[in-house]
Amino acid sequence: MAEALASGLKASGMSPSLCVKGKNKNTTDGFAHQLGIKSYNNSNLLEILIIAVKPHQIQSAVQPLLPLAENTIVISVAAGVDCESLVHILNHGAIVRAMPNLAIANQCGMTALFSESASPMQQEVVGELFSGLGQTMWLEADEQMHAVTVLLGSGPAFFMHFTQSLLKWGRDYLPQDICDACVKHASSAANDMMSQYPINDAVNRVASKGGVTEAGLNVLTQKLDDLMGKALSSSVSKSHNMTE
Repeated sequence: MAEALASGLKASGMSPSLCVKGKNKNTTDGFAHQLGIKSYNNSNLLEILIIAVKPHQIQSAVQPLLPLAENTIVISVAAGVDCESLVHILNHGAIVRAMPNLAIANQCGMTALFSESASPMQQEVVGELFSGLGQTMWLEADEQMHAVTVLLGSGPAFFMHFTQSLLKWGRDYLPQDICDACVKHASSAANDMMSQYPINDAVNRVASKGGVTEAGLNVLTQKLDDLMGKALSSSVSKSHNMTE
């Protein structure tokens, strides 16, 4: 996620004021050089500090920077760490939680945001920052971030896993290039239709009564909803326990 954030922010025009800091200086310098941005040198003024580390690494990663960040907006993209925990760990005022997905690297992602402590002006600054990476939405409650993490952050992997199942079946019957072209176009067509119609209407436009598509959907409907419910609930449970 750190690489996606850095790539997206650079592409959005933030490169001159963007710098990165990591645990290992050589690794960080190489990462910065690869992206064409600066490494943090302990003298840069911090207006916004984005935490993009594993939950258990937050305190050790950020604590040395906080004396230089008294009036800084701190943004955490660490999954599963709520605002109350962040305030306890960081002992800092303006904290915003953000949950983007990896499409922010290409400025076509979406980021969910929540804060209990940032001022309206600070929230506006954060919103403008992430709007350069795609769409943004502010949540009404911190607890909602768990479900958003699973749907928005993990969701692309679930879609792609379903696509893998289509490919696996199709390659038993078709040459790989033909199969892959069919599945990729089907995915593109689904996205296009969902952008035009409510999802139930989109499905019904493809699945004519008594047809080939309906025969397959009848099998899926019996099992997929229950299976996805279990999968999503498992991911939400993990989000709740990320700091353990």
